[in-house]
Amino acid sequence: MTHENQLSLHPFCQFAAVDAPLQPYDYRYDLYQAYYHHGIRAALKQIQAVFNDYSLSRFPRLLRSLRRVRHSFRLRRWLGGFQPFVERPIDHLASAMGGQQAPPACFFHPLVGQYVFRMADGRRTKVCIDAHDAGDFVSTQLLDWSDIYFKTNFWTMRDYPRKVLSLYNGNPLLLGHLHRLRALRNVEPSYDLCFVVRVWGGADEVSGIEHNLRLLEAVAKCDCRKFLTAYLVAGDVSKIARRFERQGIPCRRSPIKLSELWRISADSRLNIIRLGMHSCTPWRMTDLVAMGTCPVLDQPPKSKWPVSLQEGEHFLSLGATPGPDGWVASERQYEAIPGLLRVFLSDQEKLRQIRENNLRYFDCNLAPEAVGQYICDRVAEAS
Repeated sequence: MTHENQLSLHPFCQFAAVDAPLQPYDYRYDLYQAYYHHGIRAALKQIQAVFNDYSLSRFPRLLRSLRRVRHSFRLRRWLGGFQPFVERPIDHLASAMGGQQAPPACFFHPLVGQYVFRMADGRRTKVCIDAHDAGDFVSTQLLDWSDIYFKTNFWTMRDYPRKVLSLYNGNPLLLGHLHRLRALRNVEPSYDLCFVVRVWGGADEVSGIEHNLRLLEAVAKCDCRKFLTAYLVAGDVSKIARRFERQGIPCRRSPIKLSELWRISADSRLNIIRLGMHSCTPWRMTDLVAMGTCPVLDQPPKSKWPVSLQEGEHFLSLGATPGPDGWVASERQYEAIPGLLRVFLSDQEKLRQIRENNLRYFDCNLAPEAVGQYICDRVAEAS
């Protein structure tokens, strides 16, 4: 299934412009909306409509620079316990400079984008894009304000109001690098599998750690050519590191460069990832589909995209699903993982077909331009 190449606009409902506010000092807002900004802008360009992204604050370039300093990984690591003494003055400076303008809804949430689609006949459609990792609503005010409410983590097991529509969880870090990812489609794999994982999880970043650890330990037992790395960021990092060292599992305390992660992923026949915080389909799924790799999830996705990813067609699953009252799967499920991986690796034809399916899926559905097309089509239908 693919989206149409042209906007399906009713003749009396032509777009004139889309207003999309920016919040340059907020760590999440502009980043989480960037994929959709890019896509909507590309879709509007086809019909020569205007995409008006404007800052809610004065001095947006300077505020973005302050934001980068405020959230610099190297600076925070260097400062250690003195981090709050530097961050607070930067926050005060940004607040004094901001001169905040009210967003369209007159209230703001950093995980919910606000858009106003303006029609040629003067009518307006209020749209929200909720990029929160969980399936619930982080702002009932914005839900009430909107005419259409897109949700990137639209849970199949929940009932939503009719105006709530599912949306792809696009990775903004891909923007500007799609040519590189598409070039990696032609790499001949030298690893059997790759598993690079940030060790955290659960609503508090800590409760889901044990699941990560047991996944890593199970994958390490698979006798194959593998690239295995644990990125330790939460919990008792030193204790976790000692646990892994005893088993020969590589770990690190700084992130791997994104370009290196992409190269290794393309160089692997299987790429193991787990569901993200609050059990969302993670951004990394976008990377893997774009490169035409074969993703292996720890468990089937809980969220639904407009064109659903199908197990056995777009991804494989280890079936290590934690129970409803906990964050850890059964011992039997972890013990089965090495055998499952050997079965997956033995079916060359299936892996080839999954890779080809994902190439088509990304170009037709998940690429930023296709996602922007989908958003505009849904707004046009409802207007």
